[in-house]
Amino acid sequence: MKINYEQLYQFEDPINKAFRVGSIEEKDTKNSLHLLRGEFKPDSIIPFRYYMGNSKPSSIIWSGMFDVIIEKSVAELLKENGITGYRLYEVIVYGKAMEKYDNYYGLSITGRCNTNDYYRSKLVYLGSANVPYLKGVYFVNDYWDGSDFFVEEPDEKGNFTARIYVSEKVVSLFKKYKVQNIKFEKLSESTSMLRSIQIGKQYKLPPELRNMK
Repeated sequence: MKINYEQLYQFEDPINKAFRVGSIEEKDTKNSLHLLRGEFKPDSIIPFRYYMGNSKPSSIIWSGMFDVIIEKSVAELLKENGITGYRLYEVIVYGKAMEKYDNYYGLSITGRCNTNDYYRSKLVYLGSANVPYLKGVYFVNDYWDGSDFFVEEPDEKGNFTARIYVSEKVVSLFKKYKVQNIKFEKLSESTSMLRSIQIGKQYKLPPELRNMK
């Protein structure tokens, strides 16, 4: 499949003062990333409680870990519009005063793409300090299974990021229905600090960038 990276986006936490939750049970905290990646299926309802931010939840709730929780109205939008690459799990959300919100689902991502190809990203310098970044997210061998929601397969060392990617169809749908508390960034415009990649995935960088200051 030929990929147009102008039509793919990161699905991101906007990092604001919105209602945010945390897992109540330790085992759910440990499973958070695997749950997001669709590698774990809970066998019971997962409880979350208010952690910080505004007192009322938004259409999308982010956690202190990797959990993404969506209102039932958003889940219905996804289903009605044939969005692919995800499944839902049962959750219950408790507010600041332990009031109960039972109109939410947890979101697991089942769609997949290859790991990032840093050889294709462009080196840019940003900010007054001219900090080096890599611009553009691309996938090794342009592999993406075509799902509307997707995450990276592990690389040759078993490493991966926690990024969620989406198709333009998802972006258009969320904008049309004014779904709140979400940020989208085109993969062609996405930037990552070079230093953070050197720390976590130095072996994936072009040789000339592996030790660059």
